[in-house]
Amino acid sequence: VNINNAVTYKESTVATEGYFQSEFYLYSTSNVYASIAPDSLIEANVEANEAKARTKYPSDEVKCAEYLAKLNNTIKSFRLSVLVPDEEDYSYTIIDPFKDNNNTYLCGKLDIDKDGYYEYGKVNGSTKEIVFGEYRNEDRIVYDNYSPDDSEIKNPEEEISVFNSKTKRNVDGFNFGASVENGFVPVKEESIKLEDTNTSLLIPLNAREAKKVVLSLYFEGWDLDNIDSIISGSFKANIAFNIARDRVVNV
Repeated sequence: VNINNAVTYKESTVATEGYFQSEFYLYSTSNVYASIAPDSLIEANVEANEAKARTKYPSDEVKCAEYLAKLNNTIKSFRLSVLVPDEEDYSYTIIDPFKDNNNTYLCGKLDIDKDGYYEYGKVNGSTKEIVFGEYRNEDRIVYDNYSPDDSEIKNPEEEISVFNSKTKRNVDGFNFGASVENGFVPVKEESIKLEDTNTSLLIPLNAREAKKVVLSLYFEGWDLDNIDSIISGSFKANIAFNIARDRVVNV
């Protein structure tokens, strides 16, 4: 990572692995809108996770329970996306089954090597934290003045992770809230809740015409629940398509 070279912290290559993807063709004998069924099952595989936790900590019930909780939390950063590649009806929709009222922003400061400090670099004589990811109006970023002491860990009750770390002493810390107020624009993930698919994900099907869709399952790297301690977790997914409603076609 080089703070003087934006490519190293603002751009990433297209993912070619680390996800599951499958192509489907949807077909109906009448004109309808299809969607992902809101009652599709996506949940932690508690049995598999418990077996893994007991293998790791066979004689320590406390550590076993703590590890099991982390494994079961794997599912929180799960995403499902639906691509309709048809030129006339092109759409791409991301579904976050555990979406709450908090936004997932595709940028921020990171402790990549988990050494206990967010990454930083020097620019024009000043040492500042690096703001990774996708955003606009970089000149509007606001930094807190450096301190001779390390900051407190962001969330003291949680383990150090890529998102939960400290600002190193004598480093100007990135202030997300003040930056946004100053005109900095963080790119946020545009996703919908699973319960809203039948209103927000409508795939038009013409009677007796097959339509191609591409379904992808992955874990969002910028989701704050996506940390190293959860990567060994197992989950269950039973995803179904349904008919959201009939479709009137003018002829």
